[in-house]
Amino acid sequence: MCLAGIASLGLITLYQTGILKHLPVPPVPGFNADKVHSSARAYRMLALPDAALAVASYAVTLGLIAMSGAERAVEHPWVPVAAAGTAAMDCLLSAKLTADQATKHRAFSVWSLPLEVTTFATPPLAITEGCVATR
Repeated sequence: MCLAGIASLGLITLYQTGILKHLPVPPVPGFNADKVHSSARAYRMLALPDAALAVASYAVTLGLIAMSGAERAVEHPWVPVAAAGTAAMDCLLSAKLTADQATKHRAFSVWSLPLEVTTFATPPLAITEGCVATR
């Protein structure tokens, strides 16, 4: 899930850093990736493109999920708890950005949709293992 999210974010980062001049979108009303990803809000935190910051966050989550092997909930219980925490934070931020697309931009990015699906699918998996680790 994290790798799929990072792939989508990679394309958005290429646009936000000027490497790509345009993000293609299907000719469907309500979709405007350029409007969403070039807004001032996309560069608000640390004056960095938000997609680049999200890549870093997803990389941390991915690293924690991949860390310590199958018995990590017993041998290193802090790992699944930390993974659940970062996955939940990724999910909360994604929910806020999706709400911003609907309310502030009044447009959606077709490149954000796969990211949102993978982001919302990750916490249930990570939280389940995090609960086992806290026992």
